[in-house]
Amino acid sequence: MYAAGLRISEALKLRVIDIDSARMTLTINQAKGQKDRYVPMSPRLLTELRNYWSTLLRMHFCRTSDLGKRVYRCDPCNHEATVFNSCGDRNCPQCSGAKRRNWLDSTLSLTIPQATYFQVVFTLPAPLSSLALGNRRAIYELLFETAWAALQRKIEKDLGIQAAGVAVLHTWNQRLGHHPHVHLMVPGSGPSLDGQRWVGVACNGAARPDG
Repeated sequence: MYAAGLRISEALKLRVIDIDSARMTLTINQAKGQKDRYVPMSPRLLTELRNYWSTLLRMHFCRTSDLGKRVYRCDPCNHEATVFNSCGDRNCPQCSGAKRRNWLDSTLSLTIPQATYFQVVFTLPAPLSSLALGNRRAIYELLFETAWAALQRKIEKDLGIQAAGVAVLHTWNQRLGHHPHVHLMVPGSGPSLDGQRWVGVACNGAARPDG
């Protein structure tokens, strides 16, 4: 939207009927000076808008009759219960809530009770942000790979233990600006490089995963 020259107030008022995919233009109603104006739209922006609208539609109809339903019947008593289908979109708070809980439970099952954990963050340099927007999968995978390689090398060299960790990608900051970074939850102790003993690492004020 920034590339199209839209102000935030104009983007918030944008409607589906304002998008002309045939002429590849956006109609901005009651813009500056209370005048309508037309701005060019790139193919990529059109794709993003379609994806955004499709996501909103799925979330709007989540767990309603519009997405179909399933009926469960108890044979002994003939009682029926109707469950409406969910949208399954990763942005949906109703659907992703259960996925987050499942992910958290499975991740916590991998933690070691006696170990102290640290959070480590690797951030993509700001000059590469525009490159990442045009090549998201490749750049994000590269960010994961280089972050882990650097962390593993540092842990093995300085602590003398086998590195381990759980990584999560965040692509936006609190102001919804593009800001790719990887959070890693890393144990502060682990098996020695030869696998013969457990090595603990002294630390001060570190938080455990349940704290």
